[in-house]
Amino acid sequence: MQRREFISLAAALGAAGLAPGLAFGAANRRTSHATSAAFTAIISAVGKAEGIYEDAGLDVEITTLQRGSEALQALLAGQIEFAEIAPAALIPAVAQGAEVKVIGIHSHGYYGKLIASEANKDLKTLEAFKGKKIGIQFGTGVHTTFMIILQKLGLRASDFELTNLRVSDMPTAMQSGSFDGVIGWEPMMTRIVSAGFGYEAISSQDFETMAGVYYPLLLATKPELVESDRELVQTYVTAWRRAQKFVETNQDQTVEILKSQLGDIAGALDEETVRAVLYGGTYYDTVVLPQQGIDEMRDIAAYLKAGGVIQNEPDIGGLLDMSFAEKAQEDVG
Repeated sequence: MQRREFISLAAALGAAGLAPGLAFGAANRRTSHATSAAFTAIISAVGKAEGIYEDAGLDVEITTLQRGSEALQALLAGQIEFAEIAPAALIPAVAQGAEVKVIGIHSHGYYGKLIASEANKDLKTLEAFKGKKIGIQFGTGVHTTFMIILQKLGLRASDFELTNLRVSDMPTAMQSGSFDGVIGWEPMMTRIVSAGFGYEAISSQDFETMAGVYYPLLLATKPELVESDRELVQTYVTAWRRAQKFVETNQDQTVEILKSQLGDIAGALDEETVRAVLYGGTYYDTVVLPQQGIDEMRDIAAYLKAGGVIQNEPDIGGLLDMSFAEKAQEDVG
Protein backbone atom coordinates (compact mmCIF):
# COMPACT_ATOMS: atom_id res chain seq x y z
CA MET A 1 0.00 0.00 0.00
CA GLN A 2 3.03 2.24 -0.25
CA ARG A 3 4.19 3.93 -3.42
CA ARG A 4 7.54 3.13 -4.93
CA GLU A 5 8.58 6.76 -5.13
CA PHE A 6 9.41 7.77 -1.57
CA ILE A 7 10.06 11.35 -0.64
CA SER A 8 12.02 12.60 2.32
CA LEU A 9 10.41 13.58 5.58
CA ALA A 10 11.65 17.14 5.20
CA ALA A 11 10.19 17.42 1.71
CA ALA A 12 6.86 16.02 2.87
CA LEU A 13 6.66 18.44 5.75
CA GLY A 14 7.62 21.31 3.49
CA ALA A 15 4.94 20.37 0.97
CA ALA A 16 2.40 20.38 3.75
CA GLY A 17 3.47 23.81 4.93
CA LEU A 18 5.02 22.56 8.16
CA ALA A 19 8.39 24.09 8.77
CA PRO A 20 10.65 22.29 11.26
CA GLY A 21 10.14 23.61 14.76
CA LEU A 22 6.74 25.18 14.05
CA ALA A 23 4.54 24.79 17.12
CA PHE A 24 0.76 24.89 16.99
CA GLY A 25 -0.84 26.70 19.88
CA ALA A 26 -3.59 24.97 21.80
CA ALA A 27 -5.27 28.35 22.54
CA ASN A 28 -6.72 28.67 19.04
CA ARG A 29 -7.24 24.93 18.79
CA ARG A 30 -4.91 24.57 15.83
CA THR A 31 -3.18 21.21 15.79
CA SER A 32 -1.46 18.78 13.42
CA HIS A 33 -1.68 15.11 12.47
CA ALA A 34 0.61 12.86 10.46
CA THR A 35 -0.78 9.99 8.45
CA SER A 36 0.69 7.80 5.73
CA ALA A 37 0.11 7.83 1.98
CA ALA A 38 -2.07 4.77 2.28
CA PHE A 39 -5.68 3.87 2.94
CA THR A 40 -5.14 4.54 6.65
CA ALA A 41 -5.41 8.25 5.78
CA ILE A 42 -9.17 7.78 5.50
CA ILE A 43 -10.06 8.80 9.07
CA SER A 44 -8.22 12.12 8.77
CA ALA A 45 -9.81 12.65 5.35
CA VAL A 46 -13.29 12.00 6.75
CA GLY A 47 -12.62 14.30 9.69
CA LYS A 48 -11.91 17.10 7.22
CA ALA A 49 -14.46 16.31 4.51
CA GLU A 50 -17.39 15.82 6.89
CA GLY A 51 -16.57 18.90 8.98
CA ILE A 52 -16.04 16.80 12.10
CA TYR A 53 -12.84 18.58 13.10
CA GLU A 54 -14.39 21.97 12.37
CA ASP A 55 -17.49 21.17 14.42
CA ALA A 56 -15.19 20.28 17.33
CA GLY A 57 -13.49 23.66 17.07
CA LEU A 58 -10.31 22.21 15.61
CA ASP A 59 -8.16 23.42 12.74
CA VAL A 60 -6.20 20.29 11.87
CA GLU A 61 -3.21 20.45 9.54
CA ILE A 62 -2.82 16.98 8.02
CA THR A 63 0.60 15.86 6.82
CA THR A 64 0.62 12.85 4.50
CA LEU A 65 3.93 11.01 4.53
CA GLN A 66 5.09 8.26 2.22
CA ARG A 67 5.97 5.79 4.96
CA GLY A 68 4.28 5.14 8.27
CA SER A 69 7.63 5.24 10.09
CA GLU A 70 8.04 8.88 9.05
CA ALA A 71 4.99 9.81 11.14
CA LEU A 72 6.85 8.60 14.23
CA GLN A 73 9.91 10.62 13.22
CA ALA A 74 7.81 13.75 12.77
CA LEU A 75 6.13 13.25 16.14
CA LEU A 76 9.43 12.77 17.95
CA ALA A 77 10.88 15.83 16.20
CA GLY A 78 8.00 17.95 17.49
CA GLN A 79 6.81 18.77 13.97
CA ILE A 80 3.33 17.37 14.49
CA GLU A 81 1.17 16.67 17.55
CA PHE A 82 -0.72 13.49 16.68
CA ALA A 83 0.21 10.48 14.56
CA GLU A 84 -0.79 6.95 13.59
CA ILE A 85 1.94 4.45 14.46
CA ALA A 86 2.18 0.66 14.16
CA PRO A 87 3.34 -1.19 17.31
CA ALA A 88 6.20 -2.84 15.40
CA ALA A 89 7.60 0.63 14.64
CA LEU A 90 6.80 2.23 17.99
CA ILE A 91 8.26 -0.41 20.31
CA PRO A 92 11.88 -0.32 19.01
CA ALA A 93 11.85 3.49 19.19
CA VAL A 94 10.58 3.49 22.77
CA ALA A 95 13.11 0.80 23.70
CA GLN A 96 15.80 3.24 22.58
CA GLY A 97 14.43 6.05 24.73
CA ALA A 98 11.79 7.74 22.59
CA GLU A 99 9.01 9.35 24.62
CA VAL A 100 5.55 8.70 23.20
CA LYS A 101 2.10 8.36 24.70
CA VAL A 102 -0.49 6.08 23.08
CA ILE A 103 -3.93 7.68 23.54
CA GLY A 104 -6.12 5.45 21.36
CA ILE A 105 -6.23 3.44 18.18
CA HIS A 106 -6.93 4.15 14.53
CA SER A 107 -8.37 0.71 13.81
CA HIS A 108 -7.63 -2.94 14.38
CA GLY A 109 -7.51 -6.12 12.35
CA TYR A 110 -4.76 -8.13 10.69
CA TYR A 111 -4.86 -7.41 6.97
CA GLY A 112 -2.35 -10.02 5.86
CA LYS A 113 -3.68 -12.70 3.50
CA LEU A 114 -2.08 -15.85 2.15
CA ILE A 115 -2.58 -16.21 -1.58
CA ALA A 116 -1.70 -19.67 -2.89
CA SER A 117 -0.64 -20.92 -6.29
CA GLU A 118 -2.81 -23.20 -8.41
CA ALA A 119 -1.09 -26.30 -7.04
CA ASN A 120 -1.71 -25.23 -3.43
CA LYS A 121 -5.13 -23.61 -3.67
CA ASP A 122 -6.84 -26.30 -1.57
CA LEU A 123 -4.52 -25.81 1.43
CA LYS A 124 -6.32 -23.94 4.21
CA THR A 125 -4.01 -24.07 7.25
CA LEU A 126 -0.47 -22.93 7.89
CA GLU A 127 0.48 -26.47 8.87
CA ALA A 128 -0.48 -27.56 5.36
CA PHE A 129 2.03 -25.08 3.92
CA LYS A 130 5.02 -26.59 5.72
CA GLY A 131 7.98 -26.86 3.38
CA LYS A 132 6.41 -24.45 0.88
CA LYS A 133 8.10 -21.36 -0.55
CA ILE A 134 6.22 -18.33 0.73
CA GLY A 135 6.99 -14.70 -0.06
CA ILE A 136 6.48 -12.06 2.61
CA GLN A 137 7.90 -8.55 3.01
CA PHE A 138 10.33 -8.75 5.93
CA GLY A 139 10.35 -6.00 8.55
CA THR A 140 6.71 -4.99 8.11
CA GLY A 141 4.02 -5.20 10.75
CA VAL A 142 2.40 -8.02 8.79
CA HIS A 143 5.67 -9.96 8.87
CA THR A 144 6.30 -9.36 12.59
CA THR A 145 2.76 -10.42 13.50
CA PHE A 146 3.00 -13.45 11.22
CA MET A 147 6.08 -14.61 13.14
CA ILE A 148 4.15 -14.25 16.40
CA ILE A 149 1.25 -16.19 14.88
CA LEU A 150 3.66 -19.02 14.11
CA GLN A 151 4.81 -19.06 17.74
CA LYS A 152 1.23 -19.18 19.00
CA LEU A 153 0.50 -22.14 16.71
CA GLY A 154 3.64 -24.02 17.75
CA LEU A 155 5.27 -23.51 14.34
CA ARG A 156 8.68 -22.10 13.37
CA ALA A 157 9.92 -20.00 10.50
CA SER A 158 12.16 -22.92 9.52
CA ASP A 159 9.04 -24.99 8.83
CA PHE A 160 8.64 -22.92 5.67
CA GLU A 161 10.86 -21.49 2.96
CA LEU A 162 10.18 -17.85 3.79
CA THR A 163 11.56 -15.39 1.24
CA ASN A 164 11.73 -11.61 1.53
CA LEU A 165 9.50 -10.22 -1.22
CA ARG A 166 8.09 -6.72 -1.59
CA VAL A 167 4.30 -6.67 -1.72
CA SER A 168 4.43 -4.64 -4.92
CA ASP A 169 6.42 -7.46 -6.55
CA MET A 170 4.09 -10.25 -5.48
CA PRO A 171 1.81 -10.25 -8.54
CA THR A 172 4.80 -10.74 -10.86
CA ALA A 173 6.26 -13.41 -8.59
CA MET A 174 3.00 -15.36 -8.54
CA GLN A 175 2.62 -15.01 -12.28
CA SER A 176 6.06 -16.54 -12.73
CA GLY A 177 5.08 -19.62 -10.73
CA SER A 178 8.20 -19.40 -8.57
CA PHE A 179 6.30 -19.23 -5.26
CA ASP A 180 3.86 -21.60 -3.59
CA GLY A 181 2.20 -18.62 -1.97
CA VAL A 182 2.60 -15.07 -0.75
CA ILE A 183 1.44 -13.21 2.34
CA GLY A 184 0.62 -9.57 1.71
CA TRP A 185 -2.11 -6.96 1.81
CA GLU A 186 -4.56 -5.18 -0.43
CA PRO A 187 -4.83 -4.11 -3.14
CA MET A 188 -2.05 -6.40 -4.42
CA MET A 189 -3.69 -9.57 -3.12
CA THR A 190 -6.91 -8.85 -5.00
CA ARG A 191 -4.90 -8.06 -8.13
CA ILE A 192 -3.19 -11.46 -7.94
CA VAL A 193 -6.51 -13.28 -7.61
CA SER A 194 -8.27 -11.18 -10.27
CA ALA A 195 -5.47 -11.85 -12.74
CA GLY A 196 -5.75 -15.61 -12.17
CA PHE A 197 -2.26 -15.89 -10.65
CA GLY A 198 -3.42 -17.22 -7.28
CA TYR A 199 -6.23 -18.12 -4.90
CA GLU A 200 -7.02 -16.85 -1.41
CA ALA A 201 -6.12 -19.74 0.87
CA ILE A 202 -6.07 -18.03 4.27
CA SER A 203 -7.97 -14.78 4.74
CA SER A 204 -7.11 -12.02 7.19
CA GLN A 205 -10.07 -13.12 9.31
CA ASP A 206 -8.74 -16.70 9.27
CA PHE A 207 -5.40 -15.47 10.63
CA GLU A 208 -7.15 -13.52 13.38
CA THR A 209 -9.27 -16.51 14.37
CA MET A 210 -6.48 -19.09 14.37
CA ALA A 211 -4.16 -17.04 16.59
CA GLY A 212 -6.32 -14.47 18.35
CA VAL A 213 -4.69 -11.54 16.54
CA TYR A 214 -5.91 -7.99 17.29
CA TYR A 215 -3.34 -5.98 15.28
CA PRO A 216 -4.03 -2.38 16.31
CA LEU A 217 -2.83 0.75 14.54
CA LEU A 218 -2.11 3.19 17.35
CA LEU A 219 -3.01 6.86 17.81
CA ALA A 220 -0.18 8.62 19.61
CA THR A 221 1.08 11.98 20.83
CA LYS A 222 3.90 13.31 22.98
CA PRO A 223 3.68 13.02 26.79
CA GLU A 224 4.26 16.77 27.09
CA LEU A 225 1.01 17.54 25.26
CA VAL A 226 -0.93 15.17 27.52
CA GLU A 227 0.50 16.95 30.53
CA SER A 228 0.14 20.53 29.26
CA ASP A 229 -3.19 20.49 27.40
CA ARG A 230 -5.51 17.66 28.31
CA GLU A 231 -8.47 19.63 26.94
CA LEU A 232 -6.95 19.69 23.45
CA VAL A 233 -6.09 15.99 23.60
CA GLN A 234 -9.62 15.10 24.72
CA THR A 235 -11.21 17.27 22.05
CA TYR A 236 -9.02 15.69 19.40
CA VAL A 237 -9.62 12.08 20.46
CA THR A 238 -13.39 12.65 20.63
CA ALA A 239 -13.40 14.15 17.14
CA TRP A 240 -11.22 11.26 15.99
CA ARG A 241 -13.76 8.78 17.35
CA ARG A 242 -16.55 10.61 15.49
CA ALA A 243 -14.61 10.33 12.22
CA GLN A 244 -13.77 6.71 13.00
CA LYS A 245 -17.44 5.91 13.65
CA PHE A 246 -18.41 7.59 10.38
CA VAL A 247 -16.00 5.29 8.54
CA GLU A 248 -17.45 2.33 10.41
CA THR A 249 -21.12 3.08 9.71
CA ASN A 250 -21.13 4.90 6.36
CA GLN A 251 -19.26 2.64 3.97
CA ASP A 252 -20.64 4.02 0.72
CA GLN A 253 -19.87 7.63 1.63
CA THR A 254 -16.46 6.65 2.99
CA VAL A 255 -15.52 4.98 -0.29
CA GLU A 256 -16.63 8.10 -2.17
CA ILE A 257 -14.56 10.33 0.12
CA LEU A 258 -11.51 8.17 -0.32
CA LYS A 259 -11.74 8.21 -4.09
CA SER A 260 -12.45 11.96 -4.26
CA GLN A 261 -10.16 13.24 -1.50
CA LEU A 262 -7.40 10.63 -1.73
CA GLY A 263 -7.38 9.88 -5.42
CA ASP A 264 -3.58 9.75 -5.51
CA ILE A 265 -3.76 6.89 -3.02
CA ALA A 266 -6.79 5.07 -4.42
CA GLY A 267 -5.49 5.48 -7.96
CA ALA A 268 -7.53 3.68 -10.60
CA LEU A 269 -8.87 1.05 -8.21
CA ASP A 270 -12.52 0.16 -8.70
CA GLU A 271 -15.04 0.64 -5.93
CA GLU A 272 -15.12 -3.05 -5.00
CA THR A 273 -11.36 -3.12 -4.45
CA VAL A 274 -11.41 0.10 -2.44
CA ARG A 275 -14.12 -1.35 -0.23
CA ALA A 276 -12.11 -4.55 0.22
CA VAL A 277 -9.04 -2.56 1.28
CA LEU A 278 -10.97 -0.43 3.77
CA TYR A 279 -13.17 -3.11 5.28
CA GLY A 280 -11.64 -6.49 4.41
CA GLY A 281 -10.45 -7.36 7.89
CA THR A 282 -10.03 -3.84 9.28
CA TYR A 283 -12.39 -2.68 12.03
CA TYR A 284 -13.24 0.83 13.22
CA ASP A 285 -15.55 -0.05 16.12
CA THR A 286 -13.50 1.39 18.98
CA VAL A 287 -10.88 4.00 19.76
CA VAL A 288 -9.90 2.21 22.98
CA LEU A 289 -6.99 -0.24 22.99
CA PRO A 290 -8.31 -3.33 24.83
CA GLN A 291 -6.34 -5.80 26.91
CA GLN A 292 -5.98 -8.11 23.91
CA GLY A 293 -4.16 -5.35 22.02
CA ILE A 294 -1.98 -4.53 25.03
CA ASP A 295 -1.00 -8.18 25.41
CA GLU A 296 -0.18 -8.32 21.71
CA MET A 297 2.12 -5.31 22.07
CA ARG A 298 3.93 -7.17 24.85
CA ASP A 299 4.22 -10.21 22.56
CA ILE A 300 5.78 -8.01 19.87
CA ALA A 301 8.26 -6.57 22.36
CA ALA A 302 9.24 -10.07 23.50
CA TYR A 303 9.67 -11.21 19.90
CA LEU A 304 11.84 -8.20 19.03
CA LYS A 305 14.01 -8.78 22.10
CA ALA A 306 14.42 -12.47 21.30
CA GLY A 307 15.50 -11.53 17.78
CA GLY A 308 18.04 -9.02 19.04
CA VAL A 309 16.20 -6.03 17.59
CA ILE A 310 15.87 -4.44 21.05
CA GLN A 311 17.89 -5.01 24.19
CA ASN A 312 15.16 -4.42 26.74
CA GLU A 313 11.39 -4.68 26.61
CA PRO A 314 9.77 -1.29 27.27
CA ASP A 315 7.04 -0.84 29.86
CA ILE A 316 4.00 -1.16 27.61
CA GLY A 317 1.59 -0.10 30.33
CA GLY A 318 3.59 3.07 30.86
CA LEU A 319 3.13 4.00 27.19
CA LEU A 320 -0.64 4.08 27.46
CA ASP A 321 -3.21 6.62 28.56
CA MET A 322 -6.62 5.36 27.51
CA SER A 323 -8.57 7.88 29.61
CA PHE A 324 -9.21 10.12 26.59
CA ALA A 325 -10.26 7.21 24.40
CA GLU A 326 -12.55 5.77 27.05
CA LYS A 327 -14.37 9.08 27.43
CA ALA A 328 -14.60 9.51 23.65
CA GLN A 329 -15.99 6.00 23.25
CA GLU A 330 -18.57 6.66 25.97
CA ASP A 331 -19.62 10.01 24.51
CA VAL A 332 -19.73 8.99 20.84
CA GLY A 333 -20.48 5.29 21.09
